[in-house]
Amino acid sequence: MGLSIEYLDEIIENRRLTRVPGIPSYIRGLLNLRGTIVPVLDLKERLWNEGTEAEFQSCILVTRISPRGTESILGLLVDAVDQVLSLESSDINPPPDLGAVKAEYLQAVAKINNDFVLLLDPEMILSLSEVETVDEVVQKAAEHPQQLQEKSDLEGR
Repeated sequence: MGLSIEYLDEIIENRRLTRVPGIPSYIRGLLNLRGTIVPVLDLKERLWNEGTEAEFQSCILVTRISPRGTESILGLLVDAVDQVLSLESSDINPPPDLGAVKAEYLQAVAKINNDFVLLLDPEMILSLSEVETVDEVVQKAAEHPQQLQEKSDLEGR
């Protein structure tokens, strides 16, 4: 699976997250990234209902999305990042209906050598109401940081 560079701010190592009670399990918690509160979503759990296991190569893709016209920052916990590529427009095609991965999550399919890579549309990972809920959690965390209990992002999972 891939992500267009237009959405990506940075790639950071997997690190300690602050768990928030009462949010969906695919949202692993909040990350303090140089003073900015970033909700971190487990991409594997969101798409396939399989949680990401903590491994050396696990990392967080920090993305900027604007599904409501208002920019939000979202971290995507992934198993690994293999490479960053430049693609020709002739190598990028509209997404087919695949069944296992909901087509609305996809921006395109890229042909790389003899392989295909699904390009994720990060603005479609969460519904508008879910984005609003996450934004509210971030706002409350900013207002009341003492109410959050810090735990490792993968503890107790």
